[in-house]
Amino acid sequence: MQQIILASSSQTRKVLMDRLGITYTALSPDIDETPRGETHADQLASRLAYEKAQHIAKDYPNAVVIGSDQVAWR
Repeated sequence: MQQIILASSSQTRKVLMDRLGITYTALSPDIDETPRGETHADQLASRLAYEKAQHIAKDYPNAVVIGSDQVAWR
């Protein structure tokens, strides 16, 4: 069975994963979360989720890595 990794330190996301009843590992990616010209919250959240997953995936190339993020936008 393939290893599943949650690329997040969010307790809320861990609770959601636990509800699924699957075995996973949560790892906290160290990335810069500063906006880079995004014009909407969904653009920033998508980029951050992708970068978090990529950061973890480089060390776990055979795992399924789940990146997720949410942002507040004003």
